[in-house]
Amino acid sequence: MHVKAEKTASTLEHSWTINSGVLFRPAIYCEIERIHRLLYAQKQSSNQAIKQSSNQAIKQSSLKA
Repeated sequence: MHVKAEKTASTLEHSWTINSGVLFRPAIYCEIERIHRLLYAQKQSSNQAIKQSSNQAIKQSSLKA
């Protein structure tokens, strides 16, 4: 049986391990998830900043016109 070396985040998500009857995610997946959340939060805040600055630019240009 051939096993693929590369695993996507979705397969990692489903490859939970049973340890003494308790389901837990592998530590590496928890770390990936934590980093992903941080990056997503940064992306959201930067998108918000871009929207605010573009709205200000639109207001200023409409005032000048």
